[in-house]
Amino acid sequence: MMVMNERKLLVILFAAGIVLTNATQLRFAGLPIGPGELLLVVWMGVVFLQLRYQKALHIKDSLLLYWLLWGMLLFCFFWGTMISLYQQVWQSASYYNLLAYLFSLMIISCLSLSGIDIKRVMKLVFYFTAIPISLLVIAYQFSSGLGPIWFGGVRFMGWSTNPNQLAFFLCMILFIGVYHFFESRSLMEKGMLIVLCGGVCFAGIETESDALKAAWASSFGVFLFLSWINQVMVKRSSYATGMLVKIILPLLVLFFLIFFGKSMFLEISSTIQNVFSEGDQGEDRVTLWINGILAVFTSPLFGLGPGTYSGIFGPFTGMEAHNTFIDLVTNAGMVGMVIYVIFMFIVYWRTILAKEWLLLSALIALSVYSMFHFVLRYPLYWLFLFFVLSIAIDSDEASGRHRRTVVNKRFKEE
Repeated sequence: MMVMNERKLLVILFAAGIVLTNATQLRFAGLPIGPGELLLVVWMGVVFLQLRYQKALHIKDSLLLYWLLWGMLLFCFFWGTMISLYQQVWQSASYYNLLAYLFSLMIISCLSLSGIDIKRVMKLVFYFTAIPISLLVIAYQFSSGLGPIWFGGVRFMGWSTNPNQLAFFLCMILFIGVYHFFESRSLMEKGMLIVLCGGVCFAGIETESDALKAAWASSFGVFLFLSWINQVMVKRSSYATGMLVKIILPLLVLFFLIFFGKSMFLEISSTIQNVFSEGDQGEDRVTLWINGILAVFTSPLFGLGPGTYSGIFGPFTGMEAHNTFIDLVTNAGMVGMVIYVIFMFIVYWRTILAKEWLLLSALIALSVYSMFHFVLRYPLYWLFLFFVLSIAIDSDEASGRHRRTVVNKRFKEE
């Protein structure tokens, strides 16, 4: 009983720590750490003590893939840092990015080796985020005296110091909630998840992040399309279901496109333009991208090591490019970019093989959002990828075991 209670406490501690990493308003003055990071350090310390007394460690394929990715990225970071020191463009603030990367790697390693159920953890992360954020954004509609939770009086930022930080967090939180909605067998829990997912959507909209809106819209559009394709391919279905899915729905979509296609196109174009110029910084965003790319040419192979190498007035003026791919190339060069793309391809491919269409849509949302912000520093980003990859691998292996069982059974019958 004590062992069970201890494991529950570890799960709660971990989930609370992950959620509070987004509460950047609670961080200590002048330091990039707060209650969330401290909770995770304590959690890792307890896990390390437990691992010392284990006779054998079970290393999952998903963790091996993570170690391979980070081993090669750290190799690129090392040589990139040597090059930036030689060219005298190295920044002392580079330690922040490096520590953030290592912190995420340690979190994922401890989580996998501890044997804690990733689904259970992510469900708690959803509840610990959705409940307070939903209450906070609703309460603020009736009272403006709740403290600094509104950026410029317009954009909801909750417990973060920037609405984009909260928007990125909610981008993944919504998919975690929807995933557990489909997994749950309790009608009461399904109802609660619907309400909380609605609260997350409302909070996300109130952040006024067009990047988030574009990510959600594109991903759920893909999810609906893939779900329709999946239903069309189902051979065993009733006549009514077949008529609805294969004939009536396509005709309704065609009707919608004919009568509302133009206005929908104009709305999408407006959204794309808003994403590009989010925060009235469209021209600055392009400038940051261009200067980030110019910094890459200084060391195209291995990059310049962890750091911020773009800027408004030119490269090497201490700003991010606000584009994950450009920022990664400046950090780890083309070698690091190729390694990252291969890793993401594997995650996408395993998700497709497992037919996890909702999680595939979530990956698309992350990819869209990462085009306009640098997301590799956030622990939840790597945790969410680990969550998707673990489920995809487990699901694919389970279906493989099922196929082998069916084949063996038929073989024995013959």
